Amino acid sequence: MERKTKIWLIVIFLLVVALRLYFAFQINGLDYDAYTVIRQVEHIKETGMPLFNDPLSYSGRTHVFSPVYHYFLASFTFLLPIDIVAKIIPNILATLTVLVVFFFALYFVKDEKLALLIAALSGIIPIFFDNTLNNASVYTAVVPLLLLTAYFFVLTHKDDKHVWKLLFSMVLLTFLHPSSLILMFCFLIYILLINLENFRKNYRETELVLFFLFFVFWANITIYKRALLAHGDLVLFQNIPVDIIAHSFKNITFLEAIYSVGVIPIIFGLIAIYIALFVSNSKSLMMVTSISLGMFVLLWFKLIGLDEGLMFLSMALMVLAAYSIGRVYERTKMIKLKHGHRYFISILLLISIVMFIPGALSSQHVAPSKADMSAFAWLKNNTANDSVVMVLPEEGSALSYFSNRKNVIDDDYLLIKNIDTRYNDVTLLYKDILLTNAIERLNYYSVDYIMLSEYNEKKTNTYDLAFADDSCVVQVYPSVQNDSSQLHTSSYLDEPNKISKNATENVVENNATETNTIENNATETNATETNTIETNSTKNINSTENTSAQQNIITTNVPSAAIKYVGPKIYKVNCRLLSNPKKAQP
Repeated sequence: MERKTKIWLIVIFLLVVALRLYFAFQINGLDYDAYTVIRQVEHIKETGMPLFNDPLSYSGRTHVFSPVYHYFLASFTFLLPIDIVAKIIPNILATLTVLVVFFFALYFVKDEKLALLIAALSGIIPIFFDNTLNNASVYTAVVPLLLLTAYFFVLTHKDDKHVWKLLFSMVLLTFLHPSSLILMFCFLIYILLINLENFRKNYRETELVLFFLFFVFWANITIYKRALLAHGDLVLFQNIPVDIIAHSFKNITFLEAIYSVGVIPIIFGLIAIYIALFVSNSKSLMMVTSISLGMFVLLWFKLIGLDEGLMFLSMALMVLAAYSIGRVYERTKMIKLKHGHRYFISILLLISIVMFIPGALSSQHVAPSKADMSAFAWLKNNTANDSVVMVLPEEGSALSYFSNRKNVIDDDYLLIKNIDTRYNDVTLLYKDILLTNAIERLNYYSVDYIMLSEYNEKKTNTYDLAFADDSCVVQVYPSVQNDSSQLHTSSYLDEPNKISKNATENVVENNATETNTIENNATETNATETNTIETNSTKNINSTENTSAQQNIITTNVPSAAIKYVGPKIYKVNCRLLSNPKKAQP
């Protein structure tokens, strides 16, 4: 590789890192997903050990995970604040995919300039860019490492000296994350395909696949044996609630999936898959094709999360696209159109940038707002240390991190019994109407406080708890007298003024009518006239008093639905059922 190419590769790498950090620091704080990682990193920094026995998550539970990634992040917290480390280091790790894709592309196209272009395009794939930007996700390390392992496997076809690199990367991936099982599944598809296509036998790669198969299974069973015993084959779904899996696949259309992955990877990646299956006899191309097919199968059967599956699929298709782009690029050099290959490159760049910019500018990252952070701080300063607070699952880790209080549920579902019941109880409680049903659920999970955050309000369109009252479930934050400026009133509040004005007009009309009645009756006897005047005067006084009282009632009794406080609220649970209900166990 030329020195000029190395310089350009470093420049592209730094530009992608700078672009990522620019968008990351435009977001206040970290996404909710990040606080599961942050809590572990902070505990490692303070004690040197991961937080396996967590007294706050699910009001007390055991975590099952590999802490390699968390130790890596914790090593940087001695130099930088933890929130800065969580933004910078994961984005640098994610940008390593640019380097891996460059070497993969160079292997296929043998053109350094074209490989640089493809590497740059891989840095702005929408789904990977957005899902690894602000959440300190372990996938920022898993995706480039998985691609690197596949790259070393491809290199072993030509040179045995790369076997040791392959072994090292595979072992590291295995102890980093269970995604090593996904790569093993792709390796098995590869072995199946090369046998179906009658490729020349290579016993070395078969032996490597078998070795990795046993090693990966042994390592993952050792690390996750408790989860395997607790959930059985359902551990493949990570014990994620059924509603979450169903909604994650329902909330995206086919066109949105294409947009997330990118038009360039899909079009040229599918062309490469066709070439690998029906035209070419390249084992290297078949290897990357196996990764793409493996990801598609896992997504089809919902054995992998939608975002995670699309991230892996997009990168595999980008590597495959390098092969197709290389072939089209060579064809454009032979057409009669002058500088046709340059036009082709310009079109690729234009399409990629046009696909990337709208998504980057409109990306919706779910991070705690300043108001929610204040509510977390209030819980920390004004509640007992062993208090249990109910929030949505995605907010659970942030609640435990900022307020140091127990949650009912968070987004780590492994080893949790009856997770579907617990998930439904929490999510449906905010829509509950009957106090008795709500108290039964709250007592079952020993809930002391309920927090209705701004994020919850926007997600569920719920601005108050329908079952809240002045005795059992009482709003304690913010106080009723505070923040009157944030009361959002509807047009209904104008009605009392209109009614009061009409009532006043009616009083005037009544007085005028009664005056005319007195004048018309002036010809009657004095005794009769006096009685009439006294009677009418009494009626006027009573009418005026009733009208005034009616005005007061109308003005003060404004329906509660007309007034909505937009902001986080905290409710204290004071009531307990007379009987002793069973307590939930994580």
